[in-house]
Amino acid sequence: VPKATSQDIGAYYSLHIIKVMSVGDIERAKGRIDVASQAAEDAESVSVPNGGPRAFGIKIPDDSMAPLISHGDIVIVDPDKPALPGKIVLVLMGSESDRVLIRRFRALTGNGDAELRPENADFPTERIGKKKPNRVIGRVVNVIKRV
Repeated sequence: VPKATSQDIGAYYSLHIIKVMSVGDIERAKGRIDVASQAAEDAESVSVPNGGPRAFGIKIPDDSMAPLISHGDIVIVDPDKPALPGKIVLVLMGSESDRVLIRRFRALTGNGDAELRPENADFPTERIGKKKPNRVIGRVVNVIKRV
């Protein structure tokens, strides 16, 4: 019986090999994933079952989404998936110092604003909208838990 290779397994399960970047890589590239990906050439790669061709991984730098997503976990972000109410998104907060946040998206009615809510109550809820420059980079489609 021949042994299955990682390519065989990847083809069977439709796995995608993606690059795992740090939040700092994305902040330094001002949210441009193509630039961040090129800058993170030494980054590790992982195989994941879902995520589009432009999906990438981010190593979580804090416990703002704990207990659902913890410090050191890897989230898979698909930039081709839109932000939807209740879904977790990666957002570049544009201000004097660009920050990248991973939060639960909640659209607010009326003025086009939205809230970015952490799972952990020790972290603040952020508000985004027309008056605060920001950009939703993509939606979290998978979580790889740290063991």
